Amino acid sequence: MPFFADLMNRGLYILAEYDGKLSHAEIEAGRSSLLELMQSSGCRRVLIDFSSAPSRKSTEDIYSYAESFKSFPSGTTVGLVIPAGQAWCAEFIEKLAANRGLNLKTFVDHEKAKAWLLPVSETC
Repeated sequence: MPFFADLMNRGLYILAEYDGKLSHAEIEAGRSSLLELMQSSGCRRVLIDFSSAPSRKSTEDIYSYAESFKSFPSGTTVGLVIPAGQAWCAEFIEKLAANRGLNLKTFVDHEKAKAWLLPVSETC
């Protein structure tokens, strides 16, 4: 299964994980599912984890995914875990997300992203 999304920690955040080599259509389907979950739950804290996906080197692919943040509700906080090989694009993704009204920070470590996303008093 290339995509998984669910409410975590009693609804404190949504975890979305992408796994394996992904087509553009699979990434878009995952994003649509994530948006539906955000709308139905009202949750605005999201941890998106691409760390298990092979490093994608295409600047166009990265721009396309970052551009999709415009469909996220304004005020959403996103921790985005990217493969270490993609760390070069972190600043670009963060700036593009900020232009879309999102508080987004990129990470190469899942636990660090989760710690940033959730206040200490709310982690389990």
